[in-house]
Amino acid sequence: MNTMLNIGDYALHKTTGKIGQVVAYGHEMIDNAYLATLKVEVVDDAKMNKKTFVEDVTSNWMPVQSVEISEHEISHKVRDKSSNMLTRV
Repeated sequence: MNTMLNIGDYALHKTTGKIGQVVAYGHEMIDNAYLATLKVEVVDDAKMNKKTFVEDVTSNWMPVQSVEISEHEISHKVRDKSSNMLTRV
């Protein structure tokens, strides 16, 4: 059973180990079926000045508590739009 993640929740990607904040929902067509996806702004320690997004099906994300992510805190500073990246997993 999957736990529903809401916008603003923090999530861990089961495959990559990336942690981030859910910012949007989406969908992807796989085997002639639409599957729900989550778009997550992830923490990238090497590129803290860039917004990095990962989108994947909801079953590949799991919720994390804010205590677990304190060392990976997301910066909410205003960033240049040209630095946005979306990665589909």
